[in-house]
Amino acid sequence: MLSAAAQAPASGEDKLREALKAVTLQLRTAQSESATAQAEKAAAEEKNGELTGQVEKMGKQLAALSKEKTEAVEAGARLKETLEGKLTAKQEELVKFQASLDKWTAAHGQIADIAKKKEAARATSEVKNAALERRVADLRTRNQALFATGNEILERYRRFSLGEAIAAREPFTGLMRVKLQTQVQEYSNELLDQIAKP
Repeated sequence: MLSAAAQAPASGEDKLREALKAVTLQLRTAQSESATAQAEKAAAEEKNGELTGQVEKMGKQLAALSKEKTEAVEAGARLKETLEGKLTAKQEELVKFQASLDKWTAAHGQIADIAKKKEAARATSEVKNAALERRVADLRTRNQALFATGNEILERYRRFSLGEAIAAREPFTGLMRVKLQTQVQEYSNELLDQIAKP
């Protein structure tokens, strides 16, 4: 019994030892897990710090980009207003140029019509001038023929002698008279041929 009683405390002690070993083992495991957890916590905090830094950096970049975007939008709006103003001015200028072009085109059309009329009048005048020049040449020719006929009459009259005058009045045959009448008729015909006709 004694040995049983001795064994009992020994077994209780063993149990305590085993329990102590188990607790020590658990404590080591817990410490190990705690150290691992602390290391993980530290790594997570470091990672969190890095991520927070990145978030802050990205936030600053986003703010800078936002500011740049706002400035770009404002600059774009100002540029748009400027370009719209220039476009409006150019459109007004184009309208003025179009009006000037329309006036110039109308004036050019009038000038072209006047030029056509003047050219037609010039051509008509040229035709009339040519006809008048032909008529003047014809009248000069006729005038020269009349002058020659008049000179011939004067020359015959100058050479007409007393004997010819008596012969012209011869009472019996009247040959001289017929000859003179024939000459007068020929001169009359020549003069009539040379009269200018309208």
